[in-house]
Order: sequence, then structure tokens, then C-alpha cells
Amino acid sequence: MKKNLLLASLLAFFAAGAINAQEVDFDFSDPTSLSQLQFAPLSLADLQTATYEKADGTTTARCYKSGNNHVLVIIGETISKDGVSFTLSNPDLYKDFPRFFFGLISKPYPETPEAGHFYCDLRWYQKEVLEITAPEGKKIDKIVMDAKSGSYPVRANGNTRVVTEGGKQTFSDDLTLNEWAADPGSEITKVTYRAEDSSPTQMAYSIAVTLSDINGAGIEGIETSSSEAPAVYYDLTGNRYDSDALAPGVYVMRRGNTVKKVLVK
Repeated sequence: MKKNLLLASLLAFFAAGAINAQEVDFDFSDPTSLSQLQFAPLSLADLQTATYEKADGTTTARCYKSGNNHVLVIIGETISKDGVSFTLSNPDLYKDFPRFFFGLISKPYPETPEAGHFYCDLRWYQKEVLEITAPEGKKIDKIVMDAKSGSYPVRANGNTRVVTEGGKQTFSDDLTLNEWAADPGSEITKVTYRAEDSSPTQMAYSIAVTLSDINGAGIEGIETSSSEAPAVYYDLTGNRYDSDALAPGVYVMRRGNTVKKVLVK
């Protein structure tokens, strides 16, 4: 009964207007969650066997053991989830490149390490640049970088400053929470950060990006007067999908002025 009421409410909501805010959460704390992200130009599997050139001209593996921990260098990669993408660059060739850091949880060090033996965080360093880009038709309303996660070591990211105009950035007192919110009425599709020149290591266990439709985009921008309009699909949390990318499940379909629930098997 509750499920039917929820679906009825969603159908009424989609029929009435555009999709509201959508949050895309990049959670790095669990190493297995990285498999939910899209990496380009190299896949996550390829990165584990790739090499890169360091600032001193030497070549080394992107994935390597550091003490009892592991590191995966991600310089030059675009990492995406649900249409949101971010890149980390090292324009001044600082000695340390952006990377995922896998810290050991279990003691002693296991003979055959597995993902469950580690926590994970994203690290970048002084002078380095982080850019977060919205999918087409969306604008960025808010970004929250969190350097705390359960019982894992507390990190900090308060020396990473937004250089994009049109918003306000705030920090928690301990510099573990880095929040940016767009100014009312702005339509910012890319937010650029830069770590200060003398900043210590900057880290995040998660980055949450809140999106909404740009004026004229979304359902309200879809032609509704024609029965020949293309079908547009949304899951029950409001995420939009192409018809050829539907996994099995329940969706809300809108075609022109027709809205209905569909089951994909």
C-alpha cells in the first residue's frame, strides 16, 4: 500500500513540473565503492598497471605499496558518476600527484590483501586544481567535501579554495568540512578549486554534489504537445536515464503530456 502511495505521489509530481534537486555522492571511504565510478581515459583496471612520469622525470607505477598502505595515482583522469565529473590536475608539477590512498585497517598486514582490509580517501596537494562539472542541462547548487568518516582517521580540506565566482564557501572550525553554495539565481555548471600554495595534504572521504535543472531544461523544457515526443525515464529518486540505459526496475516515463509508471524486466 505504501509503495503504491509513493508511486502515485511521484506520478503527480512528474506531471506537475520539473525535477527538483538531485544529489550525487562520491563516497570514497570504502575501496569497493570505486567500482561504481567511471574513469577515463584509463579504466580503473588499467590504472592499476599503468605508469606515470614524476616531476623529476622518472617513471613509476600508478598503483604501488607504501609501507603497509597502497596508493593509486589519478593524474590526468576524469572521474564520473551519474553525469557529474571531476578532474584533479597538478599544473605546477608539485612532487605529489592527486591519488587515492588506501589505509590499512586490519592488523597484522594480511598475506593476501583484500579491499575489506583498507579504508580509502582522496588526496590532493598544494597548488593542485580540482574541477567539478555538472551534466548537460544541470547546474551546481552545492558541493560538500567531508574529511570525516566513522572511526577512520580525521582529515582536513580547509586549504582548498573555490576560485569560481558566484557562490559562497564556508568551513567547519576543524577544517574537515568544506562547503560551497551557489548564489541565488546563478547557473554555474563548473566549480573550480585550488589548494593554497603552502597547504598541507588535502583529503576527502566523500564529495556530495547537489544539482538542479537549468531554467528551460528538464521536464518543463520537453515538448508536451506531440504524441511523437521521445520517452524520458526517471527512477524513483528523480535521476534521468536514456531508454537504452535502463536496468531492471520501476521507472516513471514521460512522453509528451503522458506520464505513467513502467516496469523494466
